[in-house]
Amino acid sequence: MPLSKLNNPVSWFWRSLKEHTKAFPKMSDLSNLADTARIRHIQWLHESSDFGNPDDLAGELMAAKVRKECFKLNSEAIVKMRKNPYYYYLVARTKFYDQLLLDSVATGIRRVLIVGAGFDTRLYRFGDYLAKHGIEVAESDQPDAAAIKQKLAKKLPHSERVRYLTIDLNKQGTWNDLLDWLDTNNTDPTLIFAEGVSPYVESSKFLNFLAEIAARMPSGSWLAYDFKRVGARDDFGITEEVLSPFRLPLDKEFIEDKHASLGFTHVSLTSSLELMEAFIPSWNEEVSPLFDEDALLKVRR
Repeated sequence: MPLSKLNNPVSWFWRSLKEHTKAFPKMSDLSNLADTARIRHIQWLHESSDFGNPDDLAGELMAAKVRKECFKLNSEAIVKMRKNPYYYYLVARTKFYDQLLLDSVATGIRRVLIVGAGFDTRLYRFGDYLAKHGIEVAESDQPDAAAIKQKLAKKLPHSERVRYLTIDLNKQGTWNDLLDWLDTNNTDPTLIFAEGVSPYVESSKFLNFLAEIAARMPSGSWLAYDFKRVGARDDFGITEEVLSPFRLPLDKEFIEDKHASLGFTHVSLTSSLELMEAFIPSWNEEVSPLFDEDALLKVRR
């Protein structure tokens, strides 16, 4: 339906979405677990061309009421959301990890693990492709989040192939489930990625986690994650539990040395500008401001 026909007034107050998405509308009292999926669903419904989000299953993890609210958003609300730099960055980031998954399988990856999966739908959206290639798949999150996801995902395609693991990266005593999965079939090249995770993890804990998985990933494996750069919202992610959230400088030499010390090689660093130019060619800063707080990283084991 054209946006011009969606004349329903926006009747919801604006809420904070993980601190950096304050312009997005409150549409229900669902857990924050669903916020990113909700935005992806809105982008799938209301955006077109290369501005659209490819996540066509995000809405399946929502209540019918929330899907209806997303559908009925009017043009005023959409325009307001587009002014937030994070809005289109999320589209590009979604496409980045989608492409990473497909490319990794095409080049010999045999196992895929998503860390901090939240309402990620990749193992279901690409379920046919992953099943055809015999890829073993798993996703992990904090216990409550993993339980909710497993229950909701039962109606998604290929959910029976997904192994659900529990982990809280800020609590090292909870890592055994995930590390045991890595220790099983540990000769098969593995892709591990963590989208939108590292800024919420204590720096020392995240580095320890990288060291643990590096010790278990066989040769030919890949790790990818995004991070918040030093100097950009340094207070973001700070809680009573996380006093020094993970950060990296936009310095490829420093990043290469840091990851080499952990056992990783072949560093590929993508700035947010490079991300936007690669995955949303029609985007420019007149369309929406650049979200320049984050960058993305891919390293090989």
